[in-house]
Amino acid sequence: MDSGGAADVLDAAWLHDGAIDFDPGGGSMTLTTDTAANLIADPLAGEIRVARVVLRNAADAAETITLAGGSGVTVRTHEGAADLVIGQDEAAELTFFRTSGTTVDLYVTIFT
Repeated sequence: MDSGGAADVLDAAWLHDGAIDFDPGGGSMTLTTDTAANLIADPLAGEIRVARVVLRNAADAAETITLAGGSGVTVRTHEGAADLVIGQDEAAELTFFRTSGTTVDLYVTIFT
């Protein structure tokens, strides 16, 4: 996936891929998750409570991806804001956990 700007949305449908190579496309950017409502509709529908995807920063230069939660999505990290920045050639495991009928928690683990 390539981004053309300083911000983009991590579409809920992409979670079905299991792994995503994402290129910020010319500069560091913020990647915001889809809304909790869309995540709950699919892929966290019915009895499914957890979805995981690996996101790799496939930038060809020193560009970073900063993760942010969409509406109804709370981002949880081990080390705080530093855990939300994925550097060039780094990857992160994103674990989406449905916490209610309207909310989702996102747990982020960065691999350097």
